[in-house]
Amino acid sequence: MATVLVYLEEQGYSVQIPPHNSTINGYMKSAVILTLKNDAGDKIDLVATTEPHVAHAITQFHSTCVMNYISYYGIICMYPEWTMRKQGLVKALTEQQVIDKYRGCGFAMVFTSAELPEYEPNHMCGRHQCCPKTRRELHDHVTLFILLEDEGLNICTKESRVGWVFDKDYECEDL
Repeated sequence: MATVLVYLEEQGYSVQIPPHNSTINGYMKSAVILTLKNDAGDKIDLVATTEPHVAHAITQFHSTCVMNYISYYGIICMYPEWTMRKQGLVKALTEQQVIDKYRGCGFAMVFTSAELPEYEPNHMCGRHQCCPKTRRELHDHVTLFILLEDEGLNICTKESRVGWVFDKDYECEDL
């Protein structure tokens, strides 16, 4: 984290001190989050975690549209089809202010999988790509994973399969 922080500061970003009355991010108890901005107003949230894998921390965020990250081994977009269409599936108990922020950026924030494109009402739960109960992995056919240029780097072994489920307790429903 320190190396990335120094690099970003060299690029003109500075750490922003949160207002005294701001609340602490509630979704990641095992993370440090720093917000940096530059003079042009561009913002970066730098997240460091003690989770076994960064994907485990990222999947605790409020919606699919922010489940993306850059790491030492690659660039990952966990829900690329929806993200590229500017659609985000929202987790339960997300603050309205967060939802409004992304709607203001042009995202259609949806609360049920039935509102997503290509949703099939009679899908097999835990198997269909729009079902929040479906297990996803970094190296599956629907996750965008761009490996950075290091031929000696190999994180795709059976022992280190990294996966997640958006919401194992989700109740699928029809529109």
